[in-house]
Amino acid sequence: MANGMQRQKAAKNWIGDAVKREGRVRKYLGVAKGEKIPMGELDNAIRDIKGRKGGDKSLLAALQLAKRFKQPGGI
Repeated sequence: MANGMQRQKAAKNWIGDAVKREGRVRKYLGVAKGEKIPMGELDNAIRDIKGRKGGDKSLLAALQLAKRFKQPGGI
C-alpha cells in the first residue's frame, strides 16, 4: 500500500522533478526574470540547437519543456 502512495505522490509532483536547473532557459535566451519569454524565441532556440551537430541535448529538453508549459492547454 505504501508503494502505491509513493507513486501517487511522485506522479503529482513530476513537474517539480522535471525542472532540474531553474532559470536555465531564461539565462540562455537572455530574458530577465519576471518578463515573458516569447514563443518565437523558444522556437528559434530549439531550431538552432537541433541544427547544431552535437547540440546540447539537456538544454534542448529544457527548451522543449518550457515551450510545452507555455502552450494553451499545455501541462
